[in-house]
Amino acid sequence: MRRRFVLASCALLVACGPVFARQEGVARDAIVGGTIDLGDPQVFHLKIVGVPSGTGSCSATLIGARTLLTAAHCVDPRRFGATSLVISATHVSDISTAGPADTFQVVETRLHPGFGTLSLDNDIAVALLEQAPGLVPKEWNAQSVATFGGRPLRAVGYGTTGPGDGGLGIKREVALTFRQLTPEQIWIGDQLSKGICSGDSGGPSFHLFADGVERVVGVHSTSSIAEACLDGTDQRVDPHAAFVRTWLLEKEPAACWPDDRCVPAGCASVDLDCVCSADGRCSDACPNLLRDPDCPADCVENGVCSGQPCPRPDVDCGNFTGACTRPQDCLSGRCVTDPQHLRPYCSASCTKATDCLATMECDPTGTCRYRQLPTVSKGALCTPGQQLCEPGAMCLAEVGSTGTCRAMCSKDSDCSQDAVCTGDSAGGPMFCRPPLKLPTAKLQGPVARLGCSASAGGLGAWVALGALLRRRASKRQTQ
Repeated sequence: MRRRFVLASCALLVACGPVFARQEGVARDAIVGGTIDLGDPQVFHLKIVGVPSGTGSCSATLIGARTLLTAAHCVDPRRFGATSLVISATHVSDISTAGPADTFQVVETRLHPGFGTLSLDNDIAVALLEQAPGLVPKEWNAQSVATFGGRPLRAVGYGTTGPGDGGLGIKREVALTFRQLTPEQIWIGDQLSKGICSGDSGGPSFHLFADGVERVVGVHSTSSIAEACLDGTDQRVDPHAAFVRTWLLEKEPAACWPDDRCVPAGCASVDLDCVCSADGRCSDACPNLLRDPDCPADCVENGVCSGQPCPRPDVDCGNFTGACTRPQDCLSGRCVTDPQHLRPYCSASCTKATDCLATMECDPTGTCRYRQLPTVSKGALCTPGQQLCEPGAMCLAEVGSTGTCRAMCSKDSDCSQDAVCTGDSAGGPMFCRPPLKLPTAKLQGPVARLGCSASAGGLGAWVALGALLRRRASKRQTQ
């Protein structure tokens, strides 16, 4: 609770961070730890002026012709001590270069009805621009991301590059992950060098889905200024899909981009909402099966393998022979084991051996299982992939060569006689190995006399060398 209070108390700083002077000698590129973003035209900066007082700076994302998705605390007059707000938006990379043609006025806002001013629960809102900027909106995510922990996301915003640092009003991006998830929030920031900071509130976190489309999955909500903006939260978008969709249906006309309404003619290409319509058929032509009401809910990328047929393989289902924990993890709905493979694996139904992989066989129940290898005892010869050592032993041999089944062990006393327990001390398998026996040396040929002269470098060599030198010196004296 204390940690949440700290984050919540900083939320106003995230939304309304003042422009700080850049510290001398400090050069930091991005939200915190990222880079300047010259793209993402759908990401906007919000300049907020309270009436009668209060100012602030936030970020937002265009998700309709005129609709911006942002954080509720960014457009709540109570957070500014005001009775109303005047909000202008621009999507240029540096707001200092924005002219009248780049600036759009916000004419209406709607806070989530469950927004908590102090708790920041349901911190999500939508805003309507006076006129359309003429951009193709960014898609937003309506499917659950509850199982997306650890997956990558990309955060974008116009905030500062750190507490006490400058850079407010420049669009930046940073690569982060779904560090932790709750039913309402995504915890982001790596707690080391990357995160979101003052002015990033309302900005998007994007995730690239399996269908190749990048969608808004989170709205920046809080950041811990006390922890150098390296720890923060996003409001998840998916729990509030009904709130967002209701606004779009009220405020936006049917369009050629995905908006749950079919435009049968006049689009540059076929409106995908027509392909993904309720026609009694789950169509493979629909790129996001979540938009097709005829498709099973789990056919999309949501961490759950669909138990019902999908028009294309569910990316959440295990591949053939892949590891599994339940039938729903496998494309075939068959998660099996066998006496020699106690770890469950995905299989398939069969009527004959050729229905299975070459290393498998069709068992009497009509299921592909790994072919059982003949078992050999400890000490016997073995070849990996052709024989299996009895329980408690392993085959020590290179693939394709013959070795020996050695008893497994954890200490020398596990081994028989004078064998020793050896192997990978870093946690790999340990096995019993007989003690090494050195061969007995055998002398061949005449045996040299014991003593220093037995070696080519011994005393005999020095004596011979001394005699030679004396003979040469004597010869020189007689000449």
